[in-house]
Amino acid sequence: MWGVILYGLICGAFSGAHYINGGHENATLNDSMNVRYIGHLDTPGQAYGVAVQGPYAYIADGQALRIADITDPSDPIEVGFLSVQGEDVRDVWIDGDYAYLAAGDDGLMVVDVSDPTAPQLVGQLSTPGIAFRLMVVENLAYVANDSGLVIVDISNPSSPTLIGTYRTQHSVSDVYVMGDYAYLAGVDSFLVVNIADPANPQCIARLAPEGQGKGIFVSNHYAYLASYVDLKVYDVQDPTNPQLISTYDQPQARFVGAFIQNDIAYVITSRHGIYILDVSDPSNPQDTGFYYNAYGTMEDVNVVGDYIYVAAYSNGLQIYEFDVGGGTPGGDSLQISYIGHLDLHGDAYGVHVQGNYAYVANGSRGLEVVDVSDPFNPFEAARVPMNAWDAVDVFVSGNYAYVVTNGDRGLHIIDISNPQVPNEVGYLSVSGNGYGYRVFVSGNYAYLATGDGLRIVDVANPSSPIEVGHFDTRFADRDVYVDGNYAYLAALTDFYVVDVSNPALPESLTRLTIHDQVRRVFVHNGYAYVARYSDMLIYDVSDPSNPVAVYTFDPSGTMSGVFVQDSFAYVITNRHGWWLLNVSNPADPHPIDYFYNLYGTFEDIYVQNEYAYIAAYADGLQIYWISTTEIDEDPVNACPHDVAVNTVISGSNAVLSFMLPVPGEFSISIYDVTGRMVWHEDGYLSSGSHRIKIPVNLSNGIYVLKFHSSSGTKTYKLVRIE
Repeated sequence: MWGVILYGLICGAFSGAHYINGGHENATLNDSMNVRYIGHLDTPGQAYGVAVQGPYAYIADGQALRIADITDPSDPIEVGFLSVQGEDVRDVWIDGDYAYLAAGDDGLMVVDVSDPTAPQLVGQLSTPGIAFRLMVVENLAYVANDSGLVIVDISNPSSPTLIGTYRTQHSVSDVYVMGDYAYLAGVDSFLVVNIADPANPQCIARLAPEGQGKGIFVSNHYAYLASYVDLKVYDVQDPTNPQLISTYDQPQARFVGAFIQNDIAYVITSRHGIYILDVSDPSNPQDTGFYYNAYGTMEDVNVVGDYIYVAAYSNGLQIYEFDVGGGTPGGDSLQISYIGHLDLHGDAYGVHVQGNYAYVANGSRGLEVVDVSDPFNPFEAARVPMNAWDAVDVFVSGNYAYVVTNGDRGLHIIDISNPQVPNEVGYLSVSGNGYGYRVFVSGNYAYLATGDGLRIVDVANPSSPIEVGHFDTRFADRDVYVDGNYAYLAALTDFYVVDVSNPALPESLTRLTIHDQVRRVFVHNGYAYVARYSDMLIYDVSDPSNPVAVYTFDPSGTMSGVFVQDSFAYVITNRHGWWLLNVSNPADPHPIDYFYNLYGTFEDIYVQNEYAYIAAYADGLQIYWISTTEIDEDPVNACPHDVAVNTVISGSNAVLSFMLPVPGEFSISIYDVTGRMVWHEDGYLSSGSHRIKIPVNLSNGIYVLKFHSSSGTKTYKLVRIE
């Protein structure tokens, strides 16, 4: 698939968001082509559905109806909620002063929302089956459930009355009503039901398209059916005989819903993101926007004006903005590309990479061994359970992985000489109180950060580890890094440097009290990078007894980790994403790039060569490709302002469309990350719009595309994921 991620660098300008400490301007994050993320409300339940009326968004949140003030879409605020028994609120429809809920086993609920801050349940009807979705037209509610279509009279909101049903063999996922017809997205079918007589609905057309139907929307006389395999467009001018006129698909995308407004289709997928299509000609949908979603699950979409409201399951309400007029293709970042992900079904706290394997401390599931020989397609190679305790960190040295478990302050030593058949050979529960947090191995010793300080373990004999030393910190030691004869400790509000030249008698060289929570520490080339709750401090530790602060990196977000390789620091935040910094001069680092993370919680990062591996808690292992070299060498003044370049995706093909203001020569070149040209085309073209196919016979990876004409040069970074 081409175009899952297309990042644009226009005229050498930085297209990703960046922040420079000291009050410099924050640049706008251009998350994808013509779409940008602008707001988020993390709801406590599972957001299945969303409706918008006036300045409020109404969220079907599983266990409740939640109401958010969206006056400022970048900062939605919950103002009211109504809890319901169970966790079955699946959909919401707003009509005047009432919210109608499809509430699973509880059927249809009617809620008075005349005061959005104090919603009140006023009516309820237990409908046959499990209610999934609904639509309200005048005085009737049409409910899609696991037994078919249910029609309810709601003329008296306090006393909804069942008046008609149409039973289907399998579940109905969604319903859309237009005129005298109800269009149903079934698990195994697309149905048209005549509802002119609501008491006696009759099926007049039934098709069995491939894929599980999930969402349906009807606009003009076209029905848009979203299924797990594609988006199908039917001409339903004759409702008794729907005609398939087009199909839109993307490899591996699971389409779950669509919303049509002003000839634009907003199509959501379960995990791939939002596709925005120009459907002015429904027989030939054209890509016009895209937002790549690497992490969360999307359930429902509603569009008002230029704003897109998405019910994103465990990630709550997300709000995006679409520029209908088109614009420059952009991306989550320029130098950083998300390329791979593996859901490990646990809580990934720590990661260490050696060779072709990533070792992940995965909470209750223990140690996961992941084959990352193809970073685009990581897969689990082996797993080692850790009994009743959670694996919270891992360090790999030689043929052994050292895993810390929390509640028992355990050190598990795993023989990984054959990574596909790991074997626990040693175990020690260190003394003291509190939890185990992190581990660092240097020489024959393992250094454990625990609830009551630093514990030092002799691991010369991996099958028989022996605790030999302890250094007591005032507060819990959350991280440890050992460099030579010194251990650097992140101990809540304190940063320690400890002499461990005699592991049996560690001695404090210095303690700095930092008035914030210290979370991680990394030492590189005489500098300590200390990630604390609100920022990252860089200390010159060339004299370990006298650390000197040389810089404070202060971006938005809660710092959760740092890794330094060569002249670059990789800084992760808990939920805001991560930064790539040039630290060739640690006293004056500068941000190179930023990757915005809407969903997952970042816990740990490990960098090996050009790949960054992130332990993303419930989102498992995430893999990113990093470029630390400039991609575009063209000066700003060479900017071809009058050349429009866009990417259009059609199935597995990619098309480069561009406009030449005057006749002339052009050239298009694609390079791999080594700088080798892998494709080239040039020639002479007339003025006007042109389209050229990009080859699809290239292997998965990162590529740079350069487009040159007499007006100038533009450079793009492309990621190919099959």
